[in-house]
Amino acid sequence: MTGNHFHNPDVPYKIGISKQFSNLTNFIDHLHQSKRAALLPRSQNIIQFEELGLLGNFLSNSNIESIRQTAQNELGKLICEDNKNKDLLYSLYIYLVNGRHLEKTMKDLSLSMGGIQYRIRKIEELTGKNLKDFHTAS
Repeated sequence: MTGNHFHNPDVPYKIGISKQFSNLTNFIDHLHQSKRAALLPRSQNIIQFEELGLLGNFLSNSNIESIRQTAQNELGKLICEDNKNKDLLYSLYIYLVNGRHLEKTMKDLSLSMGGIQYRIRKIEELTGKNLKDFHTAS
C-alpha cells in the first residue's frame, strides 16, 4: 500500500474511519462510526465518519427519540407534520447518499439539472445549511 491506495484493483475494499477520540471508554461508539461510514454506498473506498456531515449525525443515533430530535435540529422547517416537503426531504436523502453528486442525484430522481438545483436551493433555504459545505452535507 502506498499512501491511501491499494494496488490490487481485483480486491474490493471499504475502510471507515471514526471521529478522533482519546478515551477507550468510547471505543465501541467509534467502532460503530467506522462501520457505518464503510457501509454507506459511496464511490470512495476510504470514508471518514466526519465527512458524512448531516448523514453522520443521523447515523450516530440509535434510538428513535434521538433521531427525531437530531432531525428537528438539523432539518428544521424541512420537516413538517403535513408532509408538504416530503419530495425535498427525499431529494436531500438521495443527494447525501450519492455523495453530493448532482448528476447521479438528477438521474436517480429523474429530474433535470435545473430541477435538482432548485430543490437543493430550497432545502438550503429551509434548513439554513449550505449543502455545498463539506462538513455540513458530506
